[in-house]
Amino acid sequence: MPNRKENCRLFNKAAEYLQAKYPGRDITVDEIIDAVGGPGRRVGWPTDFCYNRTNVTTPFNHHLFLRTIPGHFRWLGKQARFDGPISIFYRAQGEKDQWVGEWRNGNWRVGAKFPLSQWISLPPNSHQDC
Repeated sequence: MPNRKENCRLFNKAAEYLQAKYPGRDITVDEIIDAVGGPGRRVGWPTDFCYNRTNVTTPFNHHLFLRTIPGHFRWLGKQARFDGPISIFYRAQGEKDQWVGEWRNGNWRVGAKFPLSQWISLPPNSHQDC
């Protein structure tokens, strides 16, 4: 099974191609999954590499996408200077997304109300290149 850094490279290459192919519009989860060769734990999902979404089972250390609406993404690329909220999407059925942190000037910080750091082993403001 490829490691997370290799998966990030695969998603980045596919997303860069798709965003150039479809300029001015979001790319869909199906387009991305088709481009990387299939879904699942073998390669991951676009939400595993989002600036603005996370879950308790995925390290928050490689960022490529902005999730715009369910099933749609905008490729921002590696090390983007993203500003905005981070929400958690690993939740019980029927619960709403919860705000867990934010990005400011390309750095993220955890919100005090919902300590994302309980799942993240990396220090705040660290993101790894892929």
